[in-house]
Amino acid sequence: MFGKSLKYELRASSRILIPLFICSLALSVFISVGLGLFGNMYFGEGNAESKFSQTFEVIGGAVVSLLIMAFAILLIVTAIAVFVIMVRRFYTSFFTDEAYLTFTLPVSVDCHIMTKTVATVIWYVGYGVVTCISALIVAIGAVIGIGPSEGAGDAGHIVGNLGSELGDIFGESVIFMGINYIVSSFASLFLIYFAISFGCMVAKKHRFISCVLCYFVVSGAVSFIGNMATSLIMIPITYNFDNVDLALTITSAVSTVLAAAELVGCYIGTRIILSKNVNLP
Repeated sequence: MFGKSLKYELRASSRILIPLFICSLALSVFISVGLGLFGNMYFGEGNAESKFSQTFEVIGGAVVSLLIMAFAILLIVTAIAVFVIMVRRFYTSFFTDEAYLTFTLPVSVDCHIMTKTVATVIWYVGYGVVTCISALIVAIGAVIGIGPSEGAGDAGHIVGNLGSELGDIFGESVIFMGINYIVSSFASLFLIYFAISFGCMVAKKHRFISCVLCYFVVSGAVSFIGNMATSLIMIPITYNFDNVDLALTITSAVSTVLAAAELVGCYIGTRIILSKNVNLP
């Protein structure tokens, strides 16, 4: 039944997200073409004393700047859109008229929550893939526009040395930081689920305001407890360890444990509300 629920969830959200991803790729192609044309105009070699050349240099620079800005805004807007749509799907599925259909399905509350979570992960992975493809398309246009440069090899050498030095400094702590990022991301998602569930449980009207207030209150309390716990644990570690990698590893481990506790607590709270205390319209 989980597979059918996930299929329905992906189908419902794909009506907006798939066209959005397609638009992102199409716009990246447009930006790449613009960089290929105007980047060459801006970075290409020409007569510096020619008014014609200087005019096109100004135009090319302005267009290149606008295209790069447009690409950055595109990535931000797409990420926000994925987040808003998935949060909205959680709200509409459990706290609007659609909830009457949702809770009549022969599916457990755990399955419902996991369906929303897995769908969110799938769409963010899709967003990451689309972002990488878009960045590659834009990079191709930029390379065509800028052309080969003698400094490219030096830049690659500098980046390689920087990566090697960072690897020597941080070492294995990067792995723990990655694990912490994943666990914290899921904890943040379930915090939103809990805030929506609790806000809709206590309010019949003005639910949006109630959910927002609940989120800030719970998030503030969790952040305060987490910062206090991290400070109490890390203060003696800071004075007793000179190894940066070890200190970062311990910090990431502590943060991961706290994030895992937040995740479990918010999941249990959301499950209890959806199981016994749903306040339907």
